[in-house]
Amino acid sequence: MADYLQRSLFKWKYAVLVILIISAIAAAVSYQVNRWLPQYALSFSNIIAQQFHNKISFRTVHYGFPNHIIFKDVKMYEFDEKSPVLQSSKVMMGFSFPLLSSAAPLRYIIMNDLTVNFPAFKDYLTRHNKNIFTRTTALPKGNIRLIVPNGRFYVKGLSSGDPITFKIDLSLNQGHVNLHGSWGGQSSIDLWGNWQGNNIDWKGFIFYNKFYILDIDGNLIIQEKDITLKQLSFSVNRNSVLARARCSRQELFQCDADIALKNTNLHLHAQNTAQGLVFNGWADSNRVHVNFENLEAMIINENFLKLKIKQIQSTFSIQGHQYRVPFEDLLASFNFERPYQKIITLSAQLLAGHCESRIFLDTTSLPWQIKSQGSFDGINLEQGLLSGSFNLQSSKNTELSGILTLQNGNFDNTPFQAWAATALQMPSLEHVSGADMSCQFKIDGKSKMFENLKLNTDDFDLSGFFDLDADNLVSSQGSVRFSKKLFSESPIGRHIIGLVRGAWTLPFEFHLSGSLHRMNFQWDKSPLKDKVRQHMFSFYERMIDRRIDARPAYKVTIPNESVSPG
Repeated sequence: MADYLQRSLFKWKYAVLVILIISAIAAAVSYQVNRWLPQYALSFSNIIAQQFHNKISFRTVHYGFPNHIIFKDVKMYEFDEKSPVLQSSKVMMGFSFPLLSSAAPLRYIIMNDLTVNFPAFKDYLTRHNKNIFTRTTALPKGNIRLIVPNGRFYVKGLSSGDPITFKIDLSLNQGHVNLHGSWGGQSSIDLWGNWQGNNIDWKGFIFYNKFYILDIDGNLIIQEKDITLKQLSFSVNRNSVLARARCSRQELFQCDADIALKNTNLHLHAQNTAQGLVFNGWADSNRVHVNFENLEAMIINENFLKLKIKQIQSTFSIQGHQYRVPFEDLLASFNFERPYQKIITLSAQLLAGHCESRIFLDTTSLPWQIKSQGSFDGINLEQGLLSGSFNLQSSKNTELSGILTLQNGNFDNTPFQAWAATALQMPSLEHVSGADMSCQFKIDGKSKMFENLKLNTDDFDLSGFFDLDADNLVSSQGSVRFSKKLFSESPIGRHIIGLVRGAWTLPFEFHLSGSLHRMNFQWDKSPLKDKVRQHMFSFYERMIDRRIDARPAYKVTIPNESVSPG
């Protein structure tokens, strides 16, 4: 038993001694390596800096047993820049054995707390993209992996706005590429493909909230003078999208792109300016065509986007008529902070006036729920200055309601005007100018309602309502007071003036019914009609009724004014 314990103790002593010797050797090697490693790393960084036209600095560098190097507080600058392009609190580089030999390829890079200064990074890529691509393609085609476990992306620069957080895991193995990433805690991306020479093919998918970008299939060709997105196809929530683009290698962030989505075609020209990327282009969708100039996109953070557009020219067709609506100085913001909910604010100059709205978008299910509130003021139409406010709700059905006012308006040949001008023989009613109008409106599906309608001019005051149902059937009532001048213009009016003193001060009440295109007009009971009835035989009253109630095409005559009233 004593011999066994003695032999075991000897073995343990021998094992401990071997471990101590190995540890001592490793410590000695680490000590020696860490003595000359900073100088070696600095020399290596200078070589890389010369090749990629940048400056790399780090606070400390350490050897990690057995085969990796750790840099602390790494920063990459352009030679002529004060602000860093990239910076990381710790960069770990892993190699294959034997470490630092000419045959030891770089296997992985882990960059902790990576911060990307996008404006500086964009300018760096623009100036040096050709050299970067040349050096990158010259790297050994082995297995290399880049991991960013916790990055921050500053869109407007290091001192402007909140960052977008992201993670990246990129691997390249003999030309095969795999990328997994996420940002903002709600979005993820998975891509895989091949990189052979100047040709990159990839497939994959992207998730963002309830947006599913699936079936991604793209092909990129990098040539001497330009970079061509030969084709890119994907689906967004089952809607197919096709895209093509071309960028200049001289100006990397200036490109032209064509995008097709359902019945919409979009053309974009992107240009790099001091303010950032600016877009010009056009969009076609069914009967709508839109041109836009100087669109600036500003990503404030992962949940907030702003757009600024200098000018929009939109042309659309309704029932064969072309309408052109110009917007200027449009500002838009998109808030994605709440899951499945988007808040959009808009403001713009329109026809010398101003309009603004706020839109709430719920994407929980299809169709999306839309709620919007807005107002507009001083819109200079040919018919006058239009102002008002509105509320919009839309899901399966669309409901729009609000208030409209029109100042110094012009009305020509509306159905009521055409009827009144013909039936009452008042030609001046065909063309009305200098009118002030106000009403409450509601559009529910195909039904349209105008309540508390008021129209005031020097020659008449009109009030009432006008409703149009889904079958284009009219229901309307109104009351109008004509001026003495307008009454005197009409033979019927002159006859009524002869019957009733001060007839123009009494309301003329009526209602409309029937089809919108063949409305029936009827003269309702009113103080004016009661006064006329008091001074006429009943058959004369019925005669005037029939002639007033006639359709506009009916030729109106009046009874002989020499007949004495009853």
